[in-house]
Amino acid sequence: MNRKLNTMLKLELEKRKKRNKDYSLRALSRDIDLSATIVSDFLNNKRNLSKKSLYKITFFLKIPVYLISEFSEPLANKPTKKQHKRPKAKS
Repeated sequence: MNRKLNTMLKLELEKRKKRNKDYSLRALSRDIDLSATIVSDFLNNKRNLSKKSLYKITFFLKIPVYLISEFSEPLANKPTKKQHKRPKAKS
């Protein structure tokens, strides 16, 4: 999990909540263009980000393109979500 990006996103959410008491996680998710579930799970350390989600968050936080690799490298070898294997059908 990339703690630095996680912390930056949490700080941005708190900053926006201070400016607007009605600002919520759903509003943040809308502004990033990701589902509230993805953002919530990432903020609560329950999910790793896909490359697409990573780019959306870094763009939202105005992180320069050349720094994105700093956030994406630790995630490269980790699955984005646990995959459940289905049992094979009996013939």
